[in-house]
Amino acid sequence: KVQILVFCLCLFLTVTAILAAVIDVDTVLTKVNKPFVKSIQSADGDIIDCVDIYKQPAFDHPLLVNHTLQLEPTSYPEEVLRNDIGRGEEIMTQIWHRNGSCPEGTIPIRRRRRREEITMRGKKRPFTVHMDAVNQQFINHEHAIGYVNQGPYYGARGTFNVWKPNTQIDTEFSVSQLWIVAGDSQPETETVEAGWQVYPDYYKSSKEPIFFVFWTRDYYQSTGCYNLDCPGFVQVSKRISLGSAIAPVSQYNDKQYEITILIWEDRETKNWWLHSFGEVIGYWPASLFKALPEKGSRLVEWGGEVLDLRIGGQHTTTEMGSGHWPEEGFHKAAYVSDLRIVDQTTKLYPAKGVRTLAADRNCYSANLVRGNWLYYGGPGRNPNC
Repeated sequence: KVQILVFCLCLFLTVTAILAAVIDVDTVLTKVNKPFVKSIQSADGDIIDCVDIYKQPAFDHPLLVNHTLQLEPTSYPEEVLRNDIGRGEEIMTQIWHRNGSCPEGTIPIRRRRRREEITMRGKKRPFTVHMDAVNQQFINHEHAIGYVNQGPYYGARGTFNVWKPNTQIDTEFSVSQLWIVAGDSQPETETVEAGWQVYPDYYKSSKEPIFFVFWTRDYYQSTGCYNLDCPGFVQVSKRISLGSAIAPVSQYNDKQYEITILIWEDRETKNWWLHSFGEVIGYWPASLFKALPEKGSRLVEWGGEVLDLRIGGQHTTTEMGSGHWPEEGFHKAAYVSDLRIVDQTTKLYPAKGVRTLAADRNCYSANLVRGNWLYYGGPGRNPNC
């Protein structure tokens, strides 16, 4: 009888815990998935909800309760006004565009699903080499980047060719992005980030390159998130869905497809704006941060990152960029072209003094060409890695 009683008690506690977890996940999904004006089924399985711009998740943040929506920047880097579409960008699109578009006054939000929310429970957020010690090797995260760290900087830009790197397992990722980093110490590190990534475990097992944004204000400990998956980033574009797949992708020794990513500080509001796909996407409000609006950025990084979980004690075969070495050059390797920084007057200048960093150049590497063109990437595990 005692054994039966213990078994029943354990079963009751287990069922209670499962129900509590389900209720908790449903609560989170209710907050993230807002009521929509229109819903679009994408060919890749995503569901895109067109949500009233004033009812987006950002305004659930306690620091943004009384925030006034800024629909466009008060200041632009002048080059954006002259030519706001990068080479090749005019033919880059998102897969869901084939099946519809969102009306004026709404923004497209990729609908989160219960399985995705459960998958991400307890998963540590990614982090990169934001230093005071750029030579440290962070466990599981490998980088091949170009960087400048003689700030303050008030923004940066780069044009990335887009690939579809293979990941060894779904819980690893391969990312190509721009990092804007601020803060005087590691616990106070603030970042705003944007780029493309392949991360099947996060994006419903999709192996397509995904356009994403990210932010943190405490070195990835308890604040920030991808895209609109928590309150923070304010979106104004009705055309680009954060967390959705982009297409087409570059082909080896063939046509290259690019996205230009520009992030800069609005001189008047101190909000940090994102421009890509030929338009303003949205902004990270100044009120989320301390160092960024007060001091600007101390560090800018361009390049790639791979999460290596060392399955079986071996280095991952997850590819970075195209999966080929930087030395192979144009049409074959991943690159970030025309590395630029934004100064306090909102002028764009070629980045000077760019240095490269790669923890193990036998696995992934980075080469600087002509001072402000970066080739990066690699295959991961190979006889020398």
